Amino acid sequence: MEIFINGLYVVATLIILGEVVWDRYRGRGLYTPRDSFQSLYLMWGFWALFTLTKIAAQRLENSLNLPPQTISMNHVLPWVVLTLSYDFIYYWIHRLEHAWALAWKSSHIHHHSSRYMTFLTGFRSSIWQPIYSLPFLLPLYAMGFRTPEIFATVILNKLYNFWVHQQHVGKIAWMDGLFNTPSNHRVHHGRNPQYIDKNFGGIFILWDKLFGTYEKEVEAVSFGVSIDPEPLSPREVLGMGFKRVDVSPATPALQKPQT
Repeated sequence: MEIFINGLYVVATLIILGEVVWDRYRGRGLYTPRDSFQSLYLMWGFWALFTLTKIAAQRLENSLNLPPQTISMNHVLPWVVLTLSYDFIYYWIHRLEHAWALAWKSSHIHHHSSRYMTFLTGFRSSIWQPIYSLPFLLPLYAMGFRTPEIFATVILNKLYNFWVHQQHVGKIAWMDGLFNTPSNHRVHHGRNPQYIDKNFGGIFILWDKLFGTYEKEVEAVSFGVSIDPEPLSPREVLGMGFKRVDVSPATPALQKPQT
């Protein structure tokens, strides 16, 4: 599984490089040095905390002497169950990040802050997410899954979310009703009033339809939040959520987006 995940990261890196070249060729200006470095900085911070959280979870699991794992992960069905279960949990983690001011201001605003919807934006991570997400994983342990496959599923979910951060693909009729797709996720990143706090699903958009948070992409999406991060240093981006008391998921951005 680790080799498979590493292979996916190599593919993702090549896709990002391809988009950079295409962007330069088309002259759209979707990749700027500062915005790109901010995304990489947040990605590296996320990975450092994710790795530490995974180590802590494994040590805690060992110290609690949990019953041996009885679920064989050598079959497809356990992975399907784990993927569905975590995606349901992720929906609520993601929704919490928009509803809980501390999670939004300290972490999730980073992911939404870029005015550019690119593949690299998919790795512009909510830096503290690994820590506050840990309690939400407890039901997966109760189901009999253990740290290695749980955290692998978290990463696979994140890697799925990589491809939906883009503007190259329009609506996909057979996918949009069930899965998180580029069209559905552009809505989630929109600061248009009707798009705010919509489409929280990770892999499946089904959860949004069940819990009343689904919105179709109808009008052009305006990306970003009420603070333009472009002039900020990467370190300043970490505190951008606290620079204005009215910054929240429900606050449309004030500046006109760059096209």
